[in-house]
Amino acid sequence: MSRIIRWLPSLRIHSWGGFGSQLYVAYLIIRIQQKFPKRRIKVIIHTSGVTARSQEFDFSPLNVSVVTVDDFSRKQETTTLQRNTKVKRVFWLYFKEVSKFFIEYSRLQVSANDESSFLRIWMGTLTTRGHYTGLKRNESALESLYALLSSNVQVNSSNLIWGVTSIHFRLGDLLSLEGKHPVSASRVEDLISKYGLSKTPLYIFSDSERIHFESHSENSECWKAAEYNRLPPIDTLLRCVNSENFIGTTAKLSLWIAIFRSTLFNRVSFLPNELRWSIEEDENIHWF
Repeated sequence: MSRIIRWLPSLRIHSWGGFGSQLYVAYLIIRIQQKFPKRRIKVIIHTSGVTARSQEFDFSPLNVSVVTVDDFSRKQETTTLQRNTKVKRVFWLYFKEVSKFFIEYSRLQVSANDESSFLRIWMGTLTTRGHYTGLKRNESALESLYALLSSNVQVNSSNLIWGVTSIHFRLGDLLSLEGKHPVSASRVEDLISKYGLSKTPLYIFSDSERIHFESHSENSECWKAAEYNRLPPIDTLLRCVNSENFIGTTAKLSLWIAIFRSTLFNRVSFLPNELRWSIEEDENIHWF
C-alpha cells in the first residue's frame, strides 16, 4: 500500500479565505494524514473571494507543499462565456456537468464539507474543493492542531489572561462591503449585561484599528475601560482560548476559538446565531 501511495500524484487540497478558513484546511490535512499517513499533499491557496486573500497559516510543520493561485482578479469567465454562441454555452455547461458527475462518482474529487463526504476520500482521491466546515470534531486531530498553533507562539503569562472576558470582534471588510454587516456592539453589550460579564475586565480583539471600533460601537460607555488589542490571528486565538469567558462574532476564527475551548478545555463560549449552521450542538456554546 505505501509503495502505491508513494507513486500517486499529490492530493490537492484547495483553500479559499483567511486564517480561520485555512485552519479548516489544516484540520482536514491532519485528518487525512491520520487516515493515509504516507499520502503526499499539496495545498492550493486561492486569492479569490469577496476581498483578496493570502496565505496566513504556516502549513510547513504538516510536511505539505503549498502553492498560491492569484485568481482574485479573474472574474471575466462569466462574461467570456456569455460572448460565446448559445450552442457553445449549452455544450460547455453539459460537458462541465458530465465531468463533475464523473469525478465525484469516481471519488477523484471530494468536497469534504462534512463527515460523510470526508469518508469518501480514498487512496485514489486527487483533489478536495470545499469549505470543510461540517467535519466532525476529532479530539486527537484537534489536539494536534492546537499543539501546532501553540508551538508557533510562545505561550507565556501574556497569553494566559484568565479572569477576563475576551471578545473577538470581526470588523475588517464587513464595514465597507455592501450587504454585509458586523455584529452590532449593542447586541454584545446586551449579552455582557445579561450574564454579568462586566464584573470581569473586558479584552477586545479585533482586526481593525480602535478608531474604527469606536465608530462602530458609537463609543459606548461599556467599551471605554476595555483593553483593545489588534494582534495576529494566532495570538488572538491563543489569548481568547485561555480567557475565562469568550464572546465571538461572525468569523471562522471565533468558531475555532469556541471549538478549542469546548473540546480541549471544557470552557463555555458565546457565539452569534448567524454561525449556528456551521457547528454541531454543544452544551458549552451559548447562542445570542
